[in-house]
Amino acid sequence: MRQISPRLLVEMLKKYEQELFELLARLRFDEVSIYPIDVEPQSIIPNWLDVAQIYARKWLLQMFLRRATGKSLLTSERFLLPWYETVLWALPEHLNKVAGAFPDQTLDVEITGEIRLRNRLQKTGSQWSVVQSTNDAAATTIKIPASIGWLVFSGVEADADNR
Repeated sequence: MRQISPRLLVEMLKKYEQELFELLARLRFDEVSIYPIDVEPQSIIPNWLDVAQIYARKWLLQMFLRRATGKSLLTSERFLLPWYETVLWALPEHLNKVAGAFPDQTLDVEITGEIRLRNRLQKTGSQWSVVQSTNDAAATTIKIPASIGWLVFSGVEADADNR
């Protein structure tokens, strides 16, 4: 790809991004994804989550590139909110893998700062899930500023520039 001109690369991106947009626009979000992650039944996800993951990957790549080149980051509510919504809705699946042995409990994850977002997660048996938040206090509450939470959730080390 290094031998392709920048103009041609931009034209290719424009053409295929438009085709991808048209494909995604035709999907029914409540149906199962036609692009399963793998063949295991628990890996089959709904179309809305598949599209959200595409957005999340593209946003995160832009953040990495902007951070590396010193450009301004995409930290307005317009860009942050969909990314954090995707991350928080996917969090139970991650917790099922790494914290399945924890005792039953509730966990509030609150994003503060540029956006305000809060999800309550509940562990019952071996499964974590997003539940409707109630007035009672969760066993644990985590508050994360939106400006740095993306570093935590994406696995990027905040001090990677200092190495």
